[in-house]
Amino acid sequence: MKIEIKSRFDDSVIFRIETNSWLLAVEAAVKSKVDLSRADLSVANLSGANLSGANLSGANLSGANLSGAKYNKYTVWPKGFDPVKAGAESHG
Repeated sequence: MKIEIKSRFDDSVIFRIETNSWLLAVEAAVKSKVDLSRADLSVANLSGANLSGANLSGANLSGANLSGAKYNKYTVWPKGFDPVKAGAESHG
């Protein structure tokens, strides 16, 4: 199945990949150093995802499942967002 990560502002496609899960799509985008700061990830199941180094500064994460997601000091979260409260785990 094709997954498209779209902008939360104008529905434009930020990243597109043929895969079977949002987790794999977001991890591929992060690995490819795609800027996810405008991404609408509100429906994403990112449980256990590696978000290390991701720029999520303006992303819509409301409703996203981040339990067990991994992040590091280079991960940029939306202002006021608490990754620990959302279930994510720091890994350096």
